[in-house]
Amino acid sequence: MSCERSGAGVVSYYGLLYVVGGYDGKEGLSTVEYFDPKVDVWTLLPFCMMTANSCPGVTLIDRPSCLGRNHSHLQAENKAQL
Repeated sequence: MSCERSGAGVVSYYGLLYVVGGYDGKEGLSTVEYFDPKVDVWTLLPFCMMTANSCPGVTLIDRPSCLGRNHSHLQAENKAQL
């Protein structure tokens, strides 16, 4: 992975392990990356349009999609990213 994170959404899709969003200890992340165990390589994908420092669910429609939340002392947001 490109960085350590907590609260990320994770899903296995066609033999690849996708990690979406999360929190790196400083800020919410908008990264999406996947791990290919056949070649032992992480690949960073185009960033999400939003951050999701808590991604409790990742769903599969035609691609991995994050159902995420952002939390702060000022606001909480529920978002979906396709």
